[in-house]
Amino acid sequence: MSAADGVAALNPQQRAAALTDARRVLVLAGAGSGKTRTLVSRLAHLVARGTPPERILLATFTHRAAREMTDRAAEILGGSARRIWAGTFHALAYRRLKKHRPIQVIGPEDQRDLLVRVIAEARPDTEARRFVGPKQLLSLRGLSVGLMRPLDEVVAQYAPDHAAWTNAMDRVLAVYQARKADMQVVDFDDLLLDWYTHLAPGHDTELDHVLVDEFQDTTPLQAHIAERLAAQGALFVVGDDAQSIYGFRGARFENILDFPRRKGTEVHTLTTNYRSTAPILNIANESIAQSSLQFPKKLVATRKGRQKPVRVAAENNEEEAAFVAQHILALYDQGLELKDIAVLYRAHRQTPPIELELRRRNIPYVIRSGLRLFDQAHMRDALAFLKLLAHSKDEISWTRVLRMLPGVGPKTVQAVLTNMEPGASSAALKAAADSHRK
Repeated sequence: MSAADGVAALNPQQRAAALTDARRVLVLAGAGSGKTRTLVSRLAHLVARGTPPERILLATFTHRAAREMTDRAAEILGGSARRIWAGTFHALAYRRLKKHRPIQVIGPEDQRDLLVRVIAEARPDTEARRFVGPKQLLSLRGLSVGLMRPLDEVVAQYAPDHAAWTNAMDRVLAVYQARKADMQVVDFDDLLLDWYTHLAPGHDTELDHVLVDEFQDTTPLQAHIAERLAAQGALFVVGDDAQSIYGFRGARFENILDFPRRKGTEVHTLTTNYRSTAPILNIANESIAQSSLQFPKKLVATRKGRQKPVRVAAENNEEEAAFVAQHILALYDQGLELKDIAVLYRAHRQTPPIELELRRRNIPYVIRSGLRLFDQAHMRDALAFLKLLAHSKDEISWTRVLRMLPGVGPKTVQAVLTNMEPGASSAALKAAADSHRK
C-alpha cells in the first residue's frame, strides 16, 4: 500500500489532519475515532514528501503503541519506517542520550533496594512515627520531577500527612542521588531530567518533526521536552481532553487545554466513532458534556446498535461479584461461550471478590494481568546472583542477595557491605547462594 492509498482511506477529518502543512498542530481525537490511522498516515505523508525518517520522532504512551504504529507505517514505507525515532518518552530519552554517553538504567525494584539502604544509612528521626516507605518516597520524587515542582509542594498536595518530614526526605533523596552518581547509574526520572537538560538551546536539533500521542497524559516535564524538541521543527500532538486518567502519576490534562493558546496552532477534531454503538456513545456524550474544562465536541457513531448500557448499583463488593457471576451464567445459558465474555476492572486489587465468586460457582476463568516475568521476585533473585558474577561491586544486587539470608535486615546489610574485604565477595556470594538453595 502506498502513502496515497493510505490517505485515500481516511475520512475528511482524518485526511485534513494528516496532510496539514501547519508547523504546530493539535488533533483532538475522540474515543474510537481512528487516531492511530491518522498518525500512521501522517508519518507516511511526511516521508513521502521528502522528510528523512531519522528526522522524525514519535512519542507514544506505551511500547506497544510505538510498535503498532511503526509496523503499520512499514506496510506503507517499507524498511525505512524503522529509522523513525519511535517509543515512549523514557525509551526515547535513553536512545537519544546513549548517542552521547554510556548509560546504565536501574529499574523500580533496584531503586527501592538502593533507597532501603540509603534510608538505613541516613537514619531519619523515626521516633514519632514510621518514616515514609521507599516506594512512596520514590513516587513523590517522581511526581516532583514530572510536575516540575519542589518536593515540599508535592508532599503538601499528595501526602500532607508526611509534610513534617519534607526536610528529612530531601536529605535522603540527596544521598540517593549521590549514590547513583557514584555507581554511574540513572533511574527513569533521571532519564527525562537529563534529556530535558540536554535539550538546552543548541543541542539535539536533529529533528524536523515531533509527533506526540496521548498528549492529555503527558506530564509538564514531558510536554516541555516535546516543545524543546520541536523548537526548530514542527510539533504535531494528538489526544483527547476527555480521556485523561493518569493525574495520580503526574499527568496534567491541562497540557492539551493550554496547547492551542500559543499563536499559530492549528486544531483538528476527529468526531466519527468507529468503535461503540450509538446507545453507548450517547451516554458518553451526555456525561462528558457536564464538564466545564473541555473542548466541546460530540462524537457520532457509525454502528447503530439497539441494546442500551445497564447501570447496576451494588451495596458492596460481594454483591457486585454475585451479580457479575450470575450475569455470566445467564449469557452462557443463552449460548454465548465463556471465552467470549470479559470482565473489565480498574485495578487488580478489585479481582479477589470476583474470583472467589467465580470459583464458588465453578465458572472457569483466566486473569489477563500480573507481573511481567522478570519483575517477579524469584526471577529478580536469580538475576541478582548473575549480576554479581559479572560485577562484584553491584551494591544493589548485594543488598538483594544478603536480604535473602534469614534475619538479615537493612542495618545488617549496611554493616556487611561497609566491612566486606575486597577478597570476601566470592565467599559471601557462595554463602548466600547455599542459604537460598536450602
